[in-house]
Amino acid sequence: MGGESSELNQRSSAVNSARRDLLTGGITVAAILLFVGTGGNVISGTIDAITGVGGGPNRTVAIMLLLNVALILFGWRRYSDLAREVRERTAADGIPLGPFLQGLLAHPPHRVAGTAIYLTGGNSLVPVSLLHNLKHNRILHERTIFLTFRTVDVPYVEDSTRIEVKDHTGGLFSVVATFGFNETPDVKEVLHLLEEKTDMHFELMDTSFFLARETVVPTKLPGMSIWRERLFAWMHQNAAKPTDFFSIPANRVVELGTKIEI
Repeated sequence: MGGESSELNQRSSAVNSARRDLLTGGITVAAILLFVGTGGNVISGTIDAITGVGGGPNRTVAIMLLLNVALILFGWRRYSDLAREVRERTAADGIPLGPFLQGLLAHPPHRVAGTAIYLTGGNSLVPVSLLHNLKHNRILHERTIFLTFRTVDVPYVEDSTRIEVKDHTGGLFSVVATFGFNETPDVKEVLHLLEEKTDMHFELMDTSFFLARETVVPTKLPGMSIWRERLFAWMHQNAAKPTDFFSIPANRVVELGTKIEI
């Protein structure tokens, strides 16, 4: 009885979710059509009012446009919530970095020459790209850096306080690079500051950048309807690439993928 009740609850939840998603989809389509239909009239009416040619846009049409903007913002917030859910699920499955590195140094794999830089969203968990590299290639570079970019609520950050370095011994380092919201993160700038702050020296041809490429996979699990999952997966796939955003040389990048089911 308990199993049947649980199954019925899951079916009921899935049906209710599908109905909500169908309603949301209809509202979204209507919002897009209304936005296309009203946006031009409001903009042209506003321009006429500014130039003194006309009396301004129709008030009803302007209100409709504002409602459409609100719906678009609501959709973007929903996308942001889903993206945060993906990040939280990845972090929940993460491994603490400190104990992992202690075990890794106690029983090290084969060390190879050069520098490996693993980009990670936080400096407390093991990067997924490192786990995949150890699993498939079974190697560890002589110098391995875990690099985290952090953006703060100030426009600019002084170079003297931009870089934080933690030495884990054994050629393993954690680096946090802080940038202001009006700055563009740049890997080459970070490497230059590291050379000034430490005794490290970097040659790009001997440096490999490891990234974890997350692939969101839509499933039929209870939750969102399949079309919303596919839309989110498509938007996630077409998001800005870290190589472009952080100005990483494309010929020095190694991407190791992982799949996340939603």
